[in-house]
Amino acid sequence: MDAEQAYDAVPYSSKPFAESHPDRLYLIGRLLGLEPPPVQTARVLELGCASGGNLLPIALRLPDTQCVGIDISGVQVRQGQSLIDSLGVTNCTLLHADLADTEALGDLGTFDYVIAHGLWSWVPSEVQDAILERLRRSLAPHGLAYVSYNTYPGWFRRGMVREMCRWHVRDLEDDAERVEQARTLVAFLLSALEDDTGNHAEAIREEAKLLQQTDATYLTHGLLAPINEPCWFHEMAARVRSANLTIVGDASLPVLQHEDLSREARLALAKIPAGSDRHEQLSDLLGNRTFRRSIIMHAGAEPQRPLRWSPVADMHVSTLSREVPDAAVPTFLLHGGGSFSIQHPLISAAMRHLASTRPRSVPFGELLARAASMAGETPGPENAAFLAQSLLTMMSRNAVAIVPRDLGIASPAGERPVACPLIRERARRGLNVPSLRHKNYTLRSMDRHLVQLLDGTADLETLLERLESLRVEGMLTVEGATGELDDPAAFRQACLEGLPEWLDGMARAGFLVG
Repeated sequence: MDAEQAYDAVPYSSKPFAESHPDRLYLIGRLLGLEPPPVQTARVLELGCASGGNLLPIALRLPDTQCVGIDISGVQVRQGQSLIDSLGVTNCTLLHADLADTEALGDLGTFDYVIAHGLWSWVPSEVQDAILERLRRSLAPHGLAYVSYNTYPGWFRRGMVREMCRWHVRDLEDDAERVEQARTLVAFLLSALEDDTGNHAEAIREEAKLLQQTDATYLTHGLLAPINEPCWFHEMAARVRSANLTIVGDASLPVLQHEDLSREARLALAKIPAGSDRHEQLSDLLGNRTFRRSIIMHAGAEPQRPLRWSPVADMHVSTLSREVPDAAVPTFLLHGGGSFSIQHPLISAAMRHLASTRPRSVPFGELLARAASMAGETPGPENAAFLAQSLLTMMSRNAVAIVPRDLGIASPAGERPVACPLIRERARRGLNVPSLRHKNYTLRSMDRHLVQLLDGTADLETLLERLESLRVEGMLTVEGATGELDDPAAFRQACLEGLPEWLDGMARAGFLVG
């Protein structure tokens, strides 16, 4: 089975990746002292776009862009184009083509941003050459490309589990059976090594638990794929240079700022020229990294180190963190779990203001002025620099988000809530949905039905009536303390009490447009 047949038979889960969004690439470019093209009017190309789960949200929310996606799977391209056409989106096109066939693709013009996520490590060397040639030919003079790939040394351990699973399914041909048996082996390993405290057992447990959380398409096309070749960073850097291109940074802020390393490791790296191949390779060794999200430009680009804080002044800032009431020291709960405390009055005031306005983003200037006022300080250059640098550190720790524009997220839900049309349509088709922050969500049954109703025509009473109709039709149930609520009055009461909370959750997730 060739690559096209494999991805036609088992379409890859197509979803958004926040680090690949032009918003993120623009931010990183500015922090590096570069001059990336404006995002709002950019031309965007995605290589290996699947059904457009990453590209279409970009096009929909940035209507003045021109977005083109290429994928080898005709099935996925047709699925994605069907969704594009149903939404009436005119600035996004998906092409069915083999990336290695450069003559068939022809001249697509130049692009300000090029994305290749989850592609490089899973294709043969000749296709990798074609990717680099496409970047060389298609990237605008100041354009930025995003290329992600698996890396050593972290993949030595992960590769061990991959080879175990490939051995276990070696005689099987059916994809579903291969996935089922790979999961069976993972469960066996976890059970058999449960009480083993050795290093080998701990390594396998860590990787096996990650695999338990992945979907079948990753197991098919990632873990069990015939090609999955990690590389060392220095090898990738040399390969990129051979195409007259250069790696200028990483789209992951923790990697870019080495926030994923210990303080001692960062101090040791500080003695080596920042951004050099040696510096970046040593950081991978110290962090045991498994994955890179390299930002690539034409040769001759000169990124600045250390990162410049001044571009943050042009950005918008938001948080999903909540303040802990009555804490002795200002403390905030992270959206994904965990907490952090802030001693500095200016920074704690900024976080309190962001938490009070979540999920709406706040222009940096407004945030600085408000935080300075709350802290009894002045919004001068020194405080602006300190706040910007602190926000970059907090973004590395998933406490805040920094983007170059207002994302248009509604807060609160409003009298007649409106969900993004793409979210409503993907929910209707039973697919995962992309938030306005370019994050991926898998919806529970109630949310999947409710979000489809949020077209701006229904107030709370109308929404309640429509949910009751779905119950009568047998399409929707609600779980109570003792199980499914069959009684109509109990169902209505549960929805009446739950609706404000459900809508608030959708607003915080970034589903609702303002």
